[in-house]
Amino acid sequence: MKSTIIHCHNICSFELVINDIPYQCHKPVIYFLSAVVRNFIDENPNSQSYFIRIEDANKYHVLISQILAFKTVIFSKDSYKFIQQFSKLLGITFFQDSLPTLNHYYINGYKNCSIMKNLMGLEKLYRSVTFENMKDSQNLMSNLLNILSAQTIAHSFISACMTLPYKIELFLEMIIGQDSFTLSKAIDRLAKKIIQGNEWHKNEMNLLLKLLAESQNKKYHTVQISHRDTNSEENEPNYFYIEIIRKDNVEELQKYVISKTNNDQQKDQWVIIPSDCERCSLLYNHNWSYNHMKIIDYAAFCGSSKCFRQLVINNFYFTKNTIKYAIAGGNVEIIRLCEQYERDEQLFQTSNYIINFSNTLEYAMMFNHHNIVEWLIDFKGQEKDAMNHYDTIIKYFNIKTLLFYLKRGHNPNNFIIPAAKYGCIELLEALKQLGCMNYNVNDQLTKMNPLHFAIKNQNYECIKYLLKEPSINVNSQTFPHLKTPLHMAVENNDEISVCLLLKEAEVNQELKNNEYKTPLQVAKDKKMVEIINIFLSTAKEHPLKFNR
Repeated sequence: MKSTIIHCHNICSFELVINDIPYQCHKPVIYFLSAVVRNFIDENPNSQSYFIRIEDANKYHVLISQILAFKTVIFSKDSYKFIQQFSKLLGITFFQDSLPTLNHYYINGYKNCSIMKNLMGLEKLYRSVTFENMKDSQNLMSNLLNILSAQTIAHSFISACMTLPYKIELFLEMIIGQDSFTLSKAIDRLAKKIIQGNEWHKNEMNLLLKLLAESQNKKYHTVQISHRDTNSEENEPNYFYIEIIRKDNVEELQKYVISKTNNDQQKDQWVIIPSDCERCSLLYNHNWSYNHMKIIDYAAFCGSSKCFRQLVINNFYFTKNTIKYAIAGGNVEIIRLCEQYERDEQLFQTSNYIINFSNTLEYAMMFNHHNIVEWLIDFKGQEKDAMNHYDTIIKYFNIKTLLFYLKRGHNPNNFIIPAAKYGCIELLEALKQLGCMNYNVNDQLTKMNPLHFAIKNQNYECIKYLLKEPSINVNSQTFPHLKTPLHMAVENNDEISVCLLLKEAEVNQELKNNEYKTPLQVAKDKKMVEIINIFLSTAKEHPLKFNR
């Protein structure tokens, strides 16, 4: 019996020739990607190449190769117009979600979006405020309070306190006396976070609550600072070398720590014991493997590059969290030293743990180190991880990184749920201006839509805003509990949200959850008298909306 050899590669190979430059690609790939080439192949099934001329294509050789190889494509302002032309001539619809956003971003630009400019100004204000420029900062905050909602200001205030805990007094000084309603909103949010018991932010929240209680004293921030060292010295058992590292005093480190350390066992004894005087809870995160922090990690977080380098030279080994603390600290010199350990096998052997930058993007975002965010995405392979942190960006009010994401072609719809969750009504409006069209996006696991999240977090301004959108699905149900927004409002005993929802003609009160109960039945079972009265009074006012 004779056999026939078929070279599958030859059958599947295809050449796309652009301006006389051949690009090798697989026929099934180009067939799927380009409608123009697909039609050509259908008419000429034996063809192995397709010729086309595209202006300026030679300039974007690498970009074309990435597209044809189905690799990650990074948009830029320079390449945007070419991508538009390239997609149009070849009938490529692959970028249809990203191009409208880029069109607005590059042609109109976020600078023409006044809301986004104000949000960027607010983010910058928190980072730039000092005691010396306090008067100017208060004036800027006063202007922003007249433009932005109290809900957005309150969220940004709490986020700034979490991101920059060592400047909490400054933030309070800047905002107190400006708008009592804004401050009350912030206190409400703070109380919710304390109730939730978020371990990461326990120290920051406790300090903020204490300072709020002392805010009647005009010199509360000065008093806090003057007593900080005294409190630390009295309460931190290892205060003396903590202060050495904080001040990056390498001579004192050599004298009091390194010179007294002769073996690995002694090195392990140099730890930072948890203290209420430390403002940043990340240093004592109980989700990590130990509660006592190694001094090399503390040096990385403080950005004390001289002490960090000296500890490395004297073989104080990296822990599995050293790079995370280095990213959180934001000191480029320390990060570069960590990178040397990642690359150098000989150096790698001196570490007890694998040295890599995976899962560090969150910490750069958390502490608003935007340049490090870009570096991790562009040079450390964090493109895929970047898609997991839409919530993180909004949680820590990182507007600069948000704009960076939009510039890279991320769909603005991805930020709708976080904006509703954290009560940033101006951000919802800005995203709409920047191309967002879908207010019915839902969480992949719970199927909660933006309205669910706004109701869960009692962000009433966002609820009102979303209910005005004609496309919003007010009867969307979660998975697996089948809760509508009305179910969720009733279960939270949230009278305001229930009132807002019942005013909407499209709300279906007869939908049942996974326990086969309507919202009214839930209220009845839990004996929520006020909620039941709202249902009854609304039924009298709008009888046509109710079956019973």
